[in-house]
Amino acid sequence: MRDHDSLLKELLRAFFLGFLALVAPQVQPISCQFLDKELAGGRRGRREADLVARVLLVGGGALFVHVEIESQYRATMARRLWSYYVLLEAQLGEPAASILVNLRGGPPGLSLQTFEQTIAGQPRLFGYTVLGLGRYPAEELLARPEPIAWAFAALTLPRKGQRPALKLACLTRVTAARRKLSDLEDFLLVNCIETYLELTPEETALFEELRALSPAKEGTAVNAVKMTWADRMKAEGQQSTLLHLLSKRFGRLPAHIEVQVRAIQSATRLNQLAERVLVAGSLAELGLE
Repeated sequence: MRDHDSLLKELLRAFFLGFLALVAPQVQPISCQFLDKELAGGRRGRREADLVARVLLVGGGALFVHVEIESQYRATMARRLWSYYVLLEAQLGEPAASILVNLRGGPPGLSLQTFEQTIAGQPRLFGYTVLGLGRYPAEELLARPEPIAWAFAALTLPRKGQRPALKLACLTRVTAARRKLSDLEDFLLVNCIETYLELTPEETALFEELRALSPAKEGTAVNAVKMTWADRMKAEGQQSTLLHLLSKRFGRLPAHIEVQVRAIQSATRLNQLAERVLVAGSLAELGLE
């Protein structure tokens, strides 16, 4: 299992309202604001929750939502969620809804779980929502209107021989909605699918056969969006290097120049600009102004 932290947390941040529609349809959110995740833990020091958000609700009021992502189901997570709940309640002054996302193991699909704890001699029942992605029927997720569900479908542990078809179905779903997605949203969805449905050479060959049989418009689009998490990390490193070189050559850069550079994803283009920095007479000569 890959390190899910940065990948899935960024995905959840981008599609948090859609995530709530998927796992907590009774909540009617308008917007959300992510909060500091570091919590005072008494003798146990400080803890960091995966995601904590304050969600504004239709009709007024707000709800605090705490999400934890676990790569593997653990029976001890109920107690851990409870401890986070207590810390959040003390820090925020209000209770928080708790959601656990299990990538592997545990009950598949959506379920409500409870954990009973005794406080001052009195039993207290703590309830939380669990989304188990392992063995969740992928077709159900692909049928959902929320884009994050299509990325989650890539984590459903498809049976051997089904992975190429599932990957094509996930990418095709994203492709069909591309006009409604921002570039970042598009990238995050495709990146999750590419990362968690990484195919073997044999599976890749079958994927290409299936893609060739799909409608040309969709097949072409699917072929054009293969950018992995590693690719993006490399691009961000090249962007930072180019910005450093530009600032050394031309001094403090206007904000819009940094935005332009950060929007360039092509490694070839970034390398070309870096090579020309020392000989260019101005930012305009580099095509950046």
